[in-house]
Amino acid sequence: MINVWKSSLLAEKGVLNFFTMRLGGVSEPPYDSLNLGLTTGDSAENVRKNREIVEAEQKVELFSLAWQVHGNHVLALRKGDVIPKEPDLPEADAIISDIPELSLAMFFADCVPIFLWDPVHWAGGLVHAGWRSTLQDILNRSLESMKTVFNSNLSDLTACIGPSIGPCCFEVQSDVWEPFQRKFGKKVLVQKEERIHLDLWECNFQTLLKKGVNASKIDRADLCTSCSSVFFFSHRRDKGKTGRMAGVIQIPGKN
Repeated sequence: MINVWKSSLLAEKGVLNFFTMRLGGVSEPPYDSLNLGLTTGDSAENVRKNREIVEAEQKVELFSLAWQVHGNHVLALRKGDVIPKEPDLPEADAIISDIPELSLAMFFADCVPIFLWDPVHWAGGLVHAGWRSTLQDILNRSLESMKTVFNSNLSDLTACIGPSIGPCCFEVQSDVWEPFQRKFGKKVLVQKEERIHLDLWECNFQTLLKKGVNASKIDRADLCTSCSSVFFFSHRRDKGKTGRMAGVIQIPGKN
C-alpha cells in the first residue's frame, strides 16, 4: 500500500491527480523505498518495480515524457502527436496536453509540482518549478502556452501547488534571494535570524493570480518535502543522494 497526496479541487472535477510519497516500494537505502526516478543511482529494476506498484494502485500508466533540466521549455502534446518514449525524450520542465487518457508525469525531490486543468477545453498541464525554473518563468510560460495551444481562458483554470521544499527549510544565499526579491518582492523571502529562506509556493501562487487564475480555484498542499524524511525524498536534506516522487495528472477521457 502506497501513500499519495491528491488535490481535492482537481478530484472534485473528476481529474485523476496525485503526488507520491516515499513509502511502499522495493528500493534499498538511500532510495528507500518508493523511488520512481531512473536517474538517481538506484537500480533500474527497482525503479521499474516501484512504477508498477504505483500503476497498479492508482490505475494509471507511469512513464516519463520529458527530461527535466531546470529550464523553461514547455512541451505541448496535441491530439495526433507522437508520444515521446524513454530514453528518446525531449528536454522540458512543463508538459501540457489535450490527449484523452494521457498521463502527464514528472519526478520531484524538492521542486514544486504545479497541476493545471482547463475544464472548458479539456486540457491539462504539469509544471516542474524548481527555483531556477521559477526564476525563468516556467509557470508563466506554461500558462501562456495553454492560451496559445488550447485557447484556454486562464480564469477557467483550476491549479494545484503540490508538496515541495517549503520556506521553513529552503535557505538561500544572496545570489538567489536578490533576483527573487526583484522579481517577486519581499513577500517571498522569510528571515530566520540572520538567514534568508525562499518561499517558492508564494512565488508560484503570485504568478497564478497575476495571470488571472481565481484564488478560489487554486489548491495548495503547503507540505514541505524537506521537513519529513519519513514521507518524502528531499534533494537538499539528503545532500543529493535520494529518490524521486512522482507528480501525475491524467487528461480525463470524454464520455
